[in-house]
Amino acid sequence: MSKSEPALVLYYHPFASYCQKVLAALYESGTPFHPHRVDLGDEAARNAFYAIWPIGKFPVLRDASRGVTIPESTTIIEYLDLHHPGAARLLPADAEDAWRVRRRSSATGSGRPEARTRQVWIPPAKHWRPPMASLAGDLR
Repeated sequence: MSKSEPALVLYYHPFASYCQKVLAALYESGTPFHPHRVDLGDEAARNAFYAIWPIGKFPVLRDASRGVTIPESTTIIEYLDLHHPGAARLLPADAEDAWRVRRRSSATGSGRPEARTRQVWIPPAKHWRPPMASLAGDLR
């Protein structure tokens, strides 16, 4: 790694929504990084990615300055906020508020489309109720 090259490399695919979450955090904070698009359809690129992260899921952040590899979008964002803070904070400084952000992030990214839809795309009507009773507590 040269001195002009960022220590952070984000292994991603542009169509993976979890990668978009990390890219947004990196650009918002202004943290220097190198985006490395991985084409899993290319055998050499796939094998190189598996050598970095054998599980083979996106996104993965490699921090050469600390010698660590970090998977999963929420974990990457927490790591960035802790070890590579940028111009904008990615998480609240207050532990209770940070916990609430993680909880909300888990609700919108857990494969529960009804939570993601309500929070991101559709402003809820006053009479709207989530389709799953257990979800109601997660979103309040």
